Amino acid sequence: FDLALMEQLPKVEPGIPFAFNLEEQYRGRITVLQHIPKRDYPAHIEEGKKRKAAFEAMLELIKADMANQKAVFKQRAPGVADSLTHLSTLLKEGKMPPWQTFKPGLGYVILKEGSGPRANKSSSWTWVHFCAATPAGKILLNTYESNPLVVNRRGALLAPWIEPSVEQFREGSRVLLKVPYRLAFGESANLPLTNTEDIVVLLEILRVNNM
Repeated sequence: FDLALMEQLPKVEPGIPFAFNLEEQYRGRITVLQHIPKRDYPAHIEEGKKRKAAFEAMLELIKADMANQKAVFKQRAPGVADSLTHLSTLLKEGKMPPWQTFKPGLGYVILKEGSGPRANKSSSWTWVHFCAATPAGKILLNTYESNPLVVNRRGALLAPWIEPSVEQFREGSRVLLKVPYRLAFGESANLPLTNTEDIVVLLEILRVNNM
């Protein structure tokens, strides 16, 4: 940020976003969450260190738990695939509830509502498993057969639909998703379907660790 922008921040009311434009190169919106007086800097920094330490300790516990459950997840893989094939059939027969939607153009039906936290955008690690299939029920990818996918603050490179999904649903949720082809596995992916078809995905939010 440039000096002019930094000078504006103390004058901005918390919670109200404002746009910035830096020499036509960087544009965006900023929301100030909280103004901290200089006298409170040491206490605020110390609190940040405590939160970071707690986050990292929980991170290691969850990593160990996910590793311990690998065999259990693998045992579930065939059943998850069968469930998705069955749900695909119900969709074709019009026997499922109507799709709800969220950005960027994803449809969803909640199969099980989770009660845990949602991933935040700036500092979280989220573990998910999912099984993806064509509209006809042909399985494309089943992560239950290997390791959970980890979505962290760098996003998920495997597919662009995953990051907004983990921000949408709470830990413990199982969700049926309708993912447009362009968001599935890339425009140039070698998939057994046309670029006008949607991918059907059974997604499970396993654990969320927010800082």
